[in-house]
This record gives sequence, structure tokens and C-alpha cells, in this order.
Amino acid sequence: MYKYLAIVRKDFLLLIRDRAGLAILFIMPAALVFIMTLLQDSSFRAVEESKISMVFVDYDNDIIGHAIGAGLAQSRFFEIHKLPEQDPSKKKAREKPLQQAGFK
Repeated sequence: MYKYLAIVRKDFLLLIRDRAGLAILFIMPAALVFIMTLLQDSSFRAVEESKISMVFVDYDNDIIGHAIGAGLAQSRFFEIHKLPEQDPSKKKAREKPLQQAGFK
């Protein structure tokens, strides 16, 4: 136990004497946190400014489908395009939902 205390005391004395090392020990992690915060904030703003176009098809008209549609509509990340009400058995509705919603 004495050896461990001697090592801790020795390292503590070395660190106290090295002012530049002590400053780097605390300044570098703070600078890293600051830089990473700036980078992630700018990337989040870029994602927030552009919306993702999405086609939402709800043929069953169930409560869960309505809840999902309402949640996506309230989200600021998606631009929702709904298909006109159609019978789900129509082949055209299944084959070309993107064209019906205005996508090419």
C-alpha cells in the first residue's frame, strides 16, 4: 500500500510542478467538448432545415395508421404526401404510388 501512495504522491508533485501539463490536462478536454458541440449543432441545423419527402399510404384507416400519420405530419423533419383515397385492390395504386403523389 505504501508503494501506491508513494507513486500517487510522486505523480501529484510532478503534475503540480508542470504548469503547462496541468493546463493542457484541463483545457484540451474542454476545447474538445466545445468543438464537438459546434460541429454537431451545425449538422443538426442542416438536417433541421431540409425536409425529407415521404409518401404515407394508409389503406386500412385504422387508429394506429392515423396516429402514425399524425405523428409524421407534426414532425418537422418530414414533408408528407398522401395518396388520394383509392381502393387498395387497384393495381395502379400499388405499382405507382410515388407518381400519384407527385414524385417522378
